Amino acid sequence: MLNKGHAVHVGFALLIQVALSPLIGLEGGAIVAVTFFIAREYAQMEAKCSKQTGIPIAQMMPWHCLRREYVTLDAVLDWVLPAIACVLLASSNLY
Repeated sequence: MLNKGHAVHVGFALLIQVALSPLIGLEGGAIVAVTFFIAREYAQMEAKCSKQTGIPIAQMMPWHCLRREYVTLDAVLDWVLPAIACVLLASSNLY
């Protein structure tokens, strides 16, 4: 279920969050980091969808890829785990 890639994603998300925190705070850094990983996973899902259907990515609509056969637990964990880690770090700073 969990693999080394998930730990790497969490690490990079926290690194992005902390690196941006002097500029936009931990909350803003969390938003940027989580958005990056959601976009990355969607792009990978788009590529998989394009390969399986034969439709070029430029001609696909956003909802073409939102079908169950293109979404895997691994892909979901690739952005959910960094999101949880970033929210926990950002909320630890709140009073």
